[in-house]
Amino acid sequence: MARRLLWISASLLLAACPRSGGRSHADSDGARDPATAAEAAPPPPASTATEDAKAWLEGRLPPSVLAGPPREGGRAVIRAYYEPASLNPIAADDGLAVWIDLHLINEPLLRRDPYDDPRYRLVPALAERWEVTDGGRQQTFHLRPGVRWHDGRPLRAADVTATFEKLRAPGVKGTALRPLFELLDSVQEVDPSTVRFTWREPYFLALDAIARVPIQPAHVIGKLSASEYNEASKNPMNRSPIGTGPFRFAEWVAGEKIVLEKNPDYWGRKAYLDRVIYRIVPDHTVARELARREEIDLWDAVQPHDWAKMTDRVFRTRFHRVKYLTASYVFVGWNNRRPFFHDARVRRALAMLFDVDAFLRHVNFGIAPRATCPFYAAGPDCPKIEPIPYDPAAAAALLDEAGWRDHDDDGWRDRDGLRFSFTLMIYPQSTVSERIATFMTEAYRKAGIEVHIQKTEWSAMVKRLDEGEFDATALAWDVGPRSDPMAFWHSRAIEAGANHFGFVDPEVDRLIEAARLVRDDEARHALYRRLSRRLYALQPVLFLYVPVHLGLVHVKVRGVRPSLLWWQPQDWWLNETGGL
Repeated sequence: MARRLLWISASLLLAACPRSGGRSHADSDGARDPATAAEAAPPPPASTATEDAKAWLEGRLPPSVLAGPPREGGRAVIRAYYEPASLNPIAADDGLAVWIDLHLINEPLLRRDPYDDPRYRLVPALAERWEVTDGGRQQTFHLRPGVRWHDGRPLRAADVTATFEKLRAPGVKGTALRPLFELLDSVQEVDPSTVRFTWREPYFLALDAIARVPIQPAHVIGKLSASEYNEASKNPMNRSPIGTGPFRFAEWVAGEKIVLEKNPDYWGRKAYLDRVIYRIVPDHTVARELARREEIDLWDAVQPHDWAKMTDRVFRTRFHRVKYLTASYVFVGWNNRRPFFHDARVRRALAMLFDVDAFLRHVNFGIAPRATCPFYAAGPDCPKIEPIPYDPAAAAALLDEAGWRDHDDDGWRDRDGLRFSFTLMIYPQSTVSERIATFMTEAYRKAGIEVHIQKTEWSAMVKRLDEGEFDATALAWDVGPRSDPMAFWHSRAIEAGANHFGFVDPEVDRLIEAARLVRDDEARHALYRRLSRRLYALQPVLFLYVPVHLGLVHVKVRGVRPSLLWWQPQDWWLNETGGL
């Protein structure tokens, strides 16, 4: 499915992107509706102080976080490690836009159960039921009765059709989501409470794709042109969205916080918290101090050195630690249009010059595993691939073979009069990006390759990526537990997707296209494993590692459960005593 572009924190907490299915939701192998999951869950076993202490050391939430009846009221403060450019997941290729808006403010027709690990099956959201017909080419959704927008207007099928019209309209940004709907033929209003999707061909992730799209009010977006839809000043959905979810947008103080407040008229189980505050704290040192003073309840993206050396009594007694593998990977993206990176031999040589294992020992104490696959590392689409070894001698031979030699004896490789000198674009608040840049600069200097480091603010980075105006950049992609690589790796996604790196390979295109039409899961997994091996061999990006999420949750917060789909604050409540 769609990937979500993220700058790199030392520890990434990623909202998953995008599942498939040719059934109605009633035939879902017992998948639960998340709106009732907290109430339906059995009471956790009692935990002892010894068990809680062991859980803290291992990064496991103890059973006590689900103990006791939920209580209403209060607020939770979540550390946001950067400020999103927008809160509109359709127009912004941004992880935080998804995490804050989708399911909390705006909702899709159906969603993945965030607690159904590792399957994350689809369950109802704004649609109370659906049918899949015509061999998988059609899905008909029946909207829940009585759902209202936060401004009081009723939800209608016209809202669904207006949302998908905007998503597919030329000129609307939609770079991450639009490629998922290339096979979609039409979205039709059957009646005011029924909408039908028709695809030109069956698509195995059709329902998953639909589950990625937040439905937006037609009375807000319907008359906007494509350019107006993209602009924050013209489209309220970008900076002050109106939704149907358990929280309403309250305020956005630039550089400081984004605030959501409880929706008392929510159609489902209402949130327990009155407010959720996303406090924008890019600086990790500041985040650590705020947590130490207990001014944030969720310290997101804890740095590995903080995790490994966490001895402060406040952290050990007032917070739970959380650690789990994410559905993402960190990489250095090469602009394959540039003469330095067009040749696969050169890209492989660059991988051999970067000692990933040494880097990981230095940066995160060896906590994170190496990335060798563009899919969820724990999923069936990732084969076992031997990582490219650190081998400067073999790298030098490949560079020589590709014509990059030191022809003028100035210490730098060159070809046809062009010095091998490129600029690595990084986000200034990302400590890991800076470490990648420093490590790379030194490693490549020894091989006669010059690296310049350019720090660029996030909004400017995204713009330059969209325009292809960069040499290389350090980033992370959120891929989710199940994904379609069309939006990132197919050549068509260069102009109409998220293939920011201009990568083109006919065999990769063929494998992606073939896999999209295969309905048998095992056959598709086999194609994706072939795709993974080819991509790793061609190294269109330098695959580095799979982030392990490291976080701290205050002991007063209950109802917290780790998920690849990020945190679900609509299920949280506060233990008034703040005790374990």
